[in-house]
Amino acid sequence: MEGVPLRVLADADLCCDLDLDRLCTVVFVNCELSRTPTAALVIHMQRCRSIVKVRRSGEVNLAGQCSPEEARAALKKVAYRCGVAGYPVHFRRFVVRSVKWCAAYRPQYPIDIIRLGQHPLAEIRQTSTAQPLRVFIHLLARDALVGARAGRAAEGD
Repeated sequence: MEGVPLRVLADADLCCDLDLDRLCTVVFVNCELSRTPTAALVIHMQRCRSIVKVRRSGEVNLAGQCSPEEARAALKKVAYRCGVAGYPVHFRRFVVRSVKWCAAYRPQYPIDIIRLGQHPLAEIRQTSTAQPLRVFIHLLARDALVGARAGRAAEGD
């Protein structure tokens, strides 16, 4: 699956309140800020081809074509720049909400979609007969996956 571009949605919290006007005019170069009171500061990150939204409460969201590691590095870079500007920033609660392929991918090996749909965390969706069958595997937490593996291992004994 090397070379397949990924679309990543990630969140983090900076644990402080921010002045978005100051950040837009002094700290960040490639950004835009709407004049509505609830608007977020939108920063265009060129290196990882993504958009970062910074809210006044310190919540930071990233959406773009990059790996989860690059998303974390980009959000940490935003946190660092806010820290250099004098805000008491703590980079906490980093979460990757979604990772999707941006292009169709055809593997060199067969996939049994019915067997994949029998996974305890899988959900089979088919909105109409004209569309292909899709299997979504929900990984809510790493502990849930480890628990599912432990349950299968106990059944096998």
